[in-house]
Amino acid sequence: MLQNILREFERDAPLSINQLSQKLGVEPGALGGMLDFLVRKNKLKIVANMSPGKCASCKYSAACVVGDLAGYGKSYVLIRE
Repeated sequence: MLQNILREFERDAPLSINQLSQKLGVEPGALGGMLDFLVRKNKLKIVANMSPGKCASCKYSAACVVGDLAGYGKSYVLIRE
C-alpha cells in the first residue's frame, strides 16, 4: 500500500488525504498513519496545513482530522531523491 501511495504522488501532487482516499479507494482514516509514516521517513512532506477561511482561527488546525476528511486539511508532496 505504501508503494501505491507513493505512485499516486509521482502522478499527481500535492494531494490531500481526502483526494488520495478517493484515488485509492481507501478510507481517509486508514491513510493518516501511513502518510505520517512516509513523512517521518522523508518520502513525503506537508506543504499546507489549513484552509485560510475555515481553519485559520481554529487552535486545533495543526492536528486536524476533520479538515482532512473535508478535503481542506494537510496536503502532501513527494520528496524527490
